[in-house]
Amino acid sequence: MADLGQIPEIPVEIPEAGPSKGRKILVTILIVFIGIALGGAAMYFGGPKIGILKLPGGATPTTPVFTDAQARQRIAELESRLDAYSVLGASADVKARLDELRDRQESQGTMQQVDAKLSNAIEREAEYDALTRDVENLNASIAGAQEELLSTQRQGAEADSRVSGLRMEIAGLEQQVGKLEVADARRQAVKNSLLRDVEQLIIQIRKGIPVVPPEYRKDARLARVTKLRGELEQENWVRPEVLEEYTQLYLEELEMAAQENYFLANIPMVEKKQPVRKWAECVSIGNRMVYFETLDKNFTGVCRNTNPGGAIPRYQLLVDLPRAELMDIRDVMAEYRPEDYEERIRVQLGEEVEIVGKRSTVAGDSSATS
Repeated sequence: MADLGQIPEIPVEIPEAGPSKGRKILVTILIVFIGIALGGAAMYFGGPKIGILKLPGGATPTTPVFTDAQARQRIAELESRLDAYSVLGASADVKARLDELRDRQESQGTMQQVDAKLSNAIEREAEYDALTRDVENLNASIAGAQEELLSTQRQGAEADSRVSGLRMEIAGLEQQVGKLEVADARRQAVKNSLLRDVEQLIIQIRKGIPVVPPEYRKDARLARVTKLRGELEQENWVRPEVLEEYTQLYLEELEMAAQENYFLANIPMVEKKQPVRKWAECVSIGNRMVYFETLDKNFTGVCRNTNPGGAIPRYQLLVDLPRAELMDIRDVMAEYRPEDYEERIRVQLGEEVEIVGKRSTVAGDSSATS
């Protein structure tokens, strides 16, 4: 781009008019006039000092005094005369050319101002372009931020929806947890209740009557219920199998409490102040008492609870009984004794077992000797 502020200088040439004859005469007269004036002035001012000009009587010449107004008037007169004797209006032409030159200089200054303003405008335009680019970049950033905001809003909406769904699921799970907690409380209550019942059954067996039929052996019953308690303690809930096992044990206890059976048992006795064990015929009246009579007929008695009012039963084998009670026991024994009792005794205990005397049965002779 061309620099508009630099305006090429246009050389102004003032044509010199060739010296005419009249102008030469005028110039010569002017020079002579000026020389005379300068010479007179020199003689007037410097003559007395150098001894050239002396006044009569030895007087000292005085310097003429010209005022500023007079000097200016004199100069004006000389200029007017010079203008009057100028040839072909050379002075006016020079003034015109000077005015033209002055106008061009003023135009050149104006162009410099225009160039400065244009340069300033170009700088402003560059600043405007930079600002425009900044605005475009900012708009792009804003557009990107808006897209990110919209994406974030969508993600937020999705997150809110998921949170709502999760809250609903949590509410449902809390309800289920509440139900499970109730079910767990019930489960634990059932388990604890069953454990208490099993413990009661163990105590009942341990503290129960010691003389029982072989099918109700105390150690076997105690082992089964103890095993059941261990299994129940290891379980988180009451399994149907565990509950069925407890039910079976409980029903067997009920069955034993209701049965009245004849059986053989090896019971502990004291003979001649020595503890001995003797085989005896027994008749159980439920699990409350057992009547017995040893095979050697040395002991007849009953096994019953001697602490009926206490919380813990106390079973004892009683043989020192009144005769009337002993006769009642023998009558009960005869009532429940089977006809083939001797064969059953030999099968269960062996041929070496000696049976003393004959026992009476309901079907047999009740008057058999004792």
